[in-house]
Amino acid sequence: MVVDSETIIVVGITSPDATVSINGNLAIPDVEGRFALDMAIMPWENPLAIEVIATSLTGESLSLVRTVIFIP
Repeated sequence: MVVDSETIIVVGITSPDATVSINGNLAIPDVEGRFALDMAIMPWENPLAIEVIATSLTGESLSLVRTVIFIP
């Protein structure tokens, strides 16, 4: 994904009881499982790999990695 903003919002949906980590930062799902986290893109991190890991109460994990490229 190519963006022209230094800030992005990572959003997703999972089980409401899952734990969600986005590049090591905690994102709390709401009662419907939706989560969001604002992230700053620093020029020296370009391109930036964003890893989202959702872990269920039983310990099962799913992960997804997306690359963001900042072009001012």
